Amino acid sequence: MAAKGVDIERSTLARSAGYAAALLDPIYNRIREIGRTRGKIHTDDTRLPILAPGNGKTHKGALWVYVADDRNSGSKEPPIAWYRATMGRAGESVMSELAGFAGTLQADGFSGYNQLYKGGAIREAACLAHLRRKIFDVHDSQPT
Repeated sequence: MAAKGVDIERSTLARSAGYAAALLDPIYNRIREIGRTRGKIHTDDTRLPILAPGNGKTHKGALWVYVADDRNSGSKEPPIAWYRATMGRAGESVMSELAGFAGTLQADGFSGYNQLYKGGAIREAACLAHLRRKIFDVHDSQPT
């Protein structure tokens, strides 16, 4: 807006973003609901700083992505994805996000997923990219 010569207070922009988020919340919840009915979900997270409300300090947060897309396996279901930002990277975040999901979860080796696999309703499909990376790390440190 500033590039166009319009001066808008940061608080006005933040309030507008909050209103937009509130209006989009039912759509977001429906996407999550549909996504959790799929047979396979891929998830991953990216660490990022998140501003803590009120004190102006940042905390180590995480942005999680959840994706269901089986078109390469012949599925006719459209792909679906949703994101969730959390203050921290605790396993409880994943537990609450995937509550009610039963199927295959493709994820990295983050220990926060382990609780999900205990009941048997969610099967682990390990991420081969992460496995391959570990094999290369071992080879670099102990060449054959």
